[in-house]
Amino acid sequence: MKKRILILHPALAPYRVDLFNNLAKKFTAIFYFYYPDQAYHSFESGYLQSKCSFEINYIKSGFTLKKRFFAFGIWKILKKEKPEIVLCCEFNQVTILTLIYYYLSAKKFRMYTFCDDSMEIAKKRKGFRLLLRRFIAKRIDGVIFPSSIVGDWYNNNVSSKIKAFELPIIHDDFNFRNQLNKSIIESNRLIEKFKLNGVKIILFVGRLAEVKNVSMLLKSCGRIKSKDWKLVVIGEGPLELELKNEGNMLNVSKNILFLGQRQGIGLYAWFNISQIFVLPSIYEPFGAVVNEALLGGCKVLCSKVAGASTLINEKNGILFDPTNAKEFEEKLDQLLKSIDGNPHTIHSIRESTMPFSFQDKIDILIPVL
Repeated sequence: MKKRILILHPALAPYRVDLFNNLAKKFTAIFYFYYPDQAYHSFESGYLQSKCSFEINYIKSGFTLKKRFFAFGIWKILKKEKPEIVLCCEFNQVTILTLIYYYLSAKKFRMYTFCDDSMEIAKKRKGFRLLLRRFIAKRIDGVIFPSSIVGDWYNNNVSSKIKAFELPIIHDDFNFRNQLNKSIIESNRLIEKFKLNGVKIILFVGRLAEVKNVSMLLKSCGRIKSKDWKLVVIGEGPLELELKNEGNMLNVSKNILFLGQRQGIGLYAWFNISQIFVLPSIYEPFGAVVNEALLGGCKVLCSKVAGASTLINEKNGILFDPTNAKEFEEKLDQLLKSIDGNPHTIHSIRESTMPFSFQDKIDILIPVL
């Protein structure tokens, strides 16, 4: 008989769907989300729900204060569902309430939580937030970190009593690459539409917000001497108009495509077309889109503060300091010189450059829960 697992998670996001589907396959899984849509993102909920092989429930009782949701009825859910395993997210109010119930019930279930901290964020935790992490983490059955490096840091600097497990925020390789294959026709249509034959494509996907550091990316592209490149910007956000104006001022607007929000085939197609993916963030807990770019065979220029920097090695990309524009420009130029432009027609997807697979990691984690 399958074990009952209760997942209490903020929202359904695309980078968690494969994990949740896998949990639904391995366990009798019950899911409760706080928000109908992922905070700060505009993923279409109907599209995401169509990818799910599990029933979706929402925690409807509670209130939002300063963009944080405070839930009511957590104990009622725990009592109703009678889980053998509870999987929380981070060290928030829901996790605290679950921890109290965990002790009141004499630990009748096993309790874990995700912690999506990058190394950079982990090192900057101070005061109450650090104390709260220490208090909770060493009293539950384990914390699931996006890399063993962060888990080791927590053991050495927060508490040696923390049972650290690793699960990077990545897609199931087979599922994602199957979507890349399905998008080849769209990729070729876009190459023809935007006249990209022979052109080197630099891709950015993310919110157009201050922390994403897109302005530095535009300025650096403005100093590229060769003309056989285009920057494709996919995403929306508060700086969209400002960044478009900046592109005009830098006289590089003809080399930049602002495409707005894309999902499904409309997004996957660009991972086939692009040779270089850039994540220039000055703050990034993980950066799941780096995994998507690597699965598509892109070379990745990744901010060293991003959690996803742990996916980068000498074969698949380069790390850089997002506060050092000169270093970034040198490394971007290095990558541009190492690649060829787009072929007239894409016949097949490139090989993945991920250093490991989703199945590698999930096969290690599931048996210990």
